[in-house]
Amino acid sequence: MLLKITSQIELSAEDASAIEKRVQTAMSRLSGDVEVVDVVVRDVNGPKGGVDQFVRLTAHLKGLPAITVSDCHRNVLGAATSCAQRLSQSVRRQLDRFRHRRDATPMSGPSDASSEMTATSEEQLN
Repeated sequence: MLLKITSQIELSAEDASAIEKRVQTAMSRLSGDVEVVDVVVRDVNGPKGGVDQFVRLTAHLKGLPAITVSDCHRNVLGAATSCAQRLSQSVRRQLDRFRHRRDATPMSGPSDASSEMTATSEEQLN
């Protein structure tokens, strides 16, 4: 799984490393199904302060549509942690739905049981 971080604010190396670790940890069990995770970090209101650190995570899945989550928080790490957990849950849920639908697809052609019943019914008619 490739992780790309784009920041519109000055992000320290420590914060970038912490964000990477949180996303990697949250997505570790799903990394085989995820090609790329894009991380976007920005400050919504500029240098005013407050709850305005925005993080958006987008997971690009193999063979499925991308999944995006975002959050605003007082600090970047809080927003990244929240997003990483939510992204992990969303990806897992999407993969479960896909696998459930794939497994529930009926096989084509008649089943053996219906063929036997038809043959038995025809014998009784003769």
